[in-house]
Amino acid sequence: MIEVVTTIVGSDREARISERVEVLLPRKTVEPDDYAELEQRLRATDAWPAVSALDVHALRRIWKGDADDPGGVRKQIQEFVREKRTKRISFRRRKPANTGTAA
Repeated sequence: MIEVVTTIVGSDREARISERVEVLLPRKTVEPDDYAELEQRLRATDAWPAVSALDVHALRRIWKGDADDPGGVRKQIQEFVREKRTKRISFRRRKPANTGTAA
């Protein structure tokens, strides 16, 4: 999951904008047909010993480029990967600035 946060500051309020991109792959209990096809494709690669448990976290790291891609896994999982983007905007009042003067 990738998250980008931007804060825009005004005179008395600030806006925080966050965007998340989550990599989704078929799950055995939700999409059994797609899961079975993905497993079959991965079995045909040199990477099968590394991902034989269909470790979704390992596949996500390979997809995002955070891990090596043994046996061309990215190409095999490409049509199964979905990216879910979520954007959120929140507003809040700014805290009063500390002027640094003591009373």
